[in-house]
Amino acid sequence: MFRIALAGLLFLVSFAAQAAEPIARLPYRFDYGGWFTVSATVNGQGPYDFIIDTGSSHSLVFENLAEQQHFPPSGGPQQTVLGLVSSGKYPTYKVGDIALGAAVLENAVTVILTDWKVDERSPQGVIGLDFLKHYRAVFDGERRELLLYRAGDAIDPAYEAWDEVSLTASDFSREAGYLYTLEARLNRASVRFLLDLGAAGTVVNRLGYSRAMQSEVSIKIAPRTTTTPIGRVTDALDNRVRAQSARINKIRTGKINWGAAVVIVHDASIFSDLGVVEEPFGLFGADMFRDRSFVLDFAAERILVGPKARKNS
Repeated sequence: MFRIALAGLLFLVSFAAQAAEPIARLPYRFDYGGWFTVSATVNGQGPYDFIIDTGSSHSLVFENLAEQQHFPPSGGPQQTVLGLVSSGKYPTYKVGDIALGAAVLENAVTVILTDWKVDERSPQGVIGLDFLKHYRAVFDGERRELLLYRAGDAIDPAYEAWDEVSLTASDFSREAGYLYTLEARLNRASVRFLLDLGAAGTVVNRLGYSRAMQSEVSIKIAPRTTTTPIGRVTDALDNRVRAQSARINKIRTGKINWGAAVVIVHDASIFSDLGVVEEPFGLFGADMFRDRSFVLDFAAERILVGPKARKNS
């Protein structure tokens, strides 16, 4: 018995020793209306505020940063940017190296968008999937800290013990590129969602809402229409939308019960751009993750979701 216990202990110690050190460790905060915001450098200069957007296939920069660094045109094709209520094609520029500590997206060629201002302030850019897919990103909700591991490196076994949500890499169109979706249940109705930390709030189309309403009679609709910030920096042409809010009593993904949540019910034009208007669909936004620790692991097509963080002072 003693040998078995000791062997198990040695195995655990050995397994833990295989966990790599993160190549970057930096704080994050919630800013600009509720986005996950980190400090980045661009071509060694900064720090600049970048928001984390898993609903954007490319990292982006804003005019206020371009005015400082004067990025040259790439001479390449225009790039389509999808937003909640609008989309457009934009010329691309040679932005250079975008870095979070030692984690770097080298020689980025991307678009420059009009500043997205909240209280007269604008972030300087967006960290998109072209950056994030190369790393396992651990968001420590207790410490408000982001740890970045290379995609193939082992992470702490404690994270591996967290509940897993499966992701699916979906090629929506030539315009949108590969984005990641997950399946969730709104009350008892199954709805496919785009994982979109660039959406400050969770959005569901009316078909998805209707399915959820039919499955649970106790859904409550807000008594009036409210003006709600879009929460997507990739909407370059408009940053507000008239939408109705609704309280969903239970949201589940696999074994994870996210509890009740207020969502925005809106047939956003992005759903047409993605070709999903005829199915229950939504954007699984940053609001679902703000009080959680979690791991984004796109190489393994999964999210690992930890317990709720204690209230930060």
